[in-house]
Amino acid sequence: MKSTEIIRKFIGSNYVLDRVAREVFERVPLRLRYRLYYGKTFLYWSAFLKESEYWDREKLEAFQVEQLKALLNHSAQNVPYYKKLFSDYAFNPVKMQGREDVEILPYLTKETVREKANDFVATNIQQKKLIEATTSGSTGIPLTIYKTRETIEISHAFQFDLLRRVGFNPRRKTVVFQWKDISIGKKKGLNFLRYGNKLILSAAQENMNNEWMQKYYEMIWTFGPEFVSGYVTIILAMAFFIKEQGLSPFNCMKAVFAHSEAVYPWQRRIIEESFSASVFPSYGMHEGAIYGGGCEHSNHYHIYPQQGITEGSSLI
Repeated sequence: MKSTEIIRKFIGSNYVLDRVAREVFERVPLRLRYRLYYGKTFLYWSAFLKESEYWDREKLEAFQVEQLKALLNHSAQNVPYYKKLFSDYAFNPVKMQGREDVEILPYLTKETVREKANDFVATNIQQKKLIEATTSGSTGIPLTIYKTRETIEISHAFQFDLLRRVGFNPRRKTVVFQWKDISIGKKKGLNFLRYGNKLILSAAQENMNNEWMQKYYEMIWTFGPEFVSGYVTIILAMAFFIKEQGLSPFNCMKAVFAHSEAVYPWQRRIIEESFSASVFPSYGMHEGAIYGGGCEHSNHYHIYPQQGITEGSSLI
């Protein structure tokens, strides 16, 4: 059994062991932790993102075309839906010269994915290796998609590459507002969880009331984190509570990671006043087609060209 499988089997076995395992894991040296938990693919892509950060437009576009060709060739050989589609449109990805060649193909809609879900599963990937995930449903009905361990590690590499710009790493004290209830082992519906350098707070609707937000405020002060992470809506609710109750702003934080929703100027102002830290936005897709966010120099969203091709985006 691989070391990562042992850790996963250990974590979640029951409440006590889970707590112990998480505490031990928090003390593992960072480089070893990356290798054990996030995996070799994570390390490879992390190194690649640092290497490619200053590539010029020509090199980035060449990389995008190569990645697109590889993806389309894989789809032509292993994905039933695309085998038929490419045949119907006489499209041969092997002969691709540039990204404009795909314009012959029709747009893919979520309705098509729902209606022909099985036809989108690659036949060369074992079903037991597929990890089911669901999109947020921010633009309509949530969509069920499948990932692999490798694709998840790649997503983590992009997230860590963005957050490292403000000094984040897993050893830093971080508060995470979790959208749903917290579960650990067989114990479910927890309001909060503290282990190592992490304080997890449940942002389930029933917990975002004055009583619990006051408790969360006191926990955060006692914990003294450098970073806070959560949906914009949740962090904004906490910021409003602090202002409305006349509470002192936090004074220990370096950045607030506000993700999954747009951050408007008025929201940024309120959050930064209450948390005494800059808001660091990010936005992505569960499908893994796009990821971007702010940086240490700008509030604008920078889209990673290494992850996907975004229509209308610029590489410079």
